[in-house]
Amino acid sequence: MKYQLKNRELQAKIEAIDPEFGERLSLRFGRWEGDKYALLLPCEGVAITLKISDSAIEEEPEYDPSKWNKWPEVLPPKKGFYRVEYKEDNLTKKAAWMWDGLVWNIKPGIFFILGSASNEVRFKPWDDQEPDEDDEEEE
Repeated sequence: MKYQLKNRELQAKIEAIDPEFGERLSLRFGRWEGDKYALLLPCEGVAITLKISDSAIEEEPEYDPSKWNKWPEVLPPKKGFYRVEYKEDNLTKKAAWMWDGLVWNIKPGIFFILGSASNEVRFKPWDDQEPDEDDEEEE
């Protein structure tokens, strides 16, 4: 089970200082009740201790290649093309988008940014050979 700070912007800033923060947070969160303490080691000779309350942490949804994954709650695990479904003008649209590690690339130079369509975006890998009931062809 993985855990993350509810404040993702803060977590990104902490991980800029200590890239292993998220991994260590996940290890500690499931083992102790109450407040957690995380030791950051940004450079030799410097240590920063953070006190993190349970209310500041949430379970991180894990990527499942066999199911549709809701974005942005779940991020693609690697760069590449994915099958994507999204809502636009009350219609479900299907597409092939490329994840570059930061944003979805729809076409060269055109990026999908959260809020440019409704927030209902889900994705799964192309190599999924098992059709599921949500994969019926649109006419």
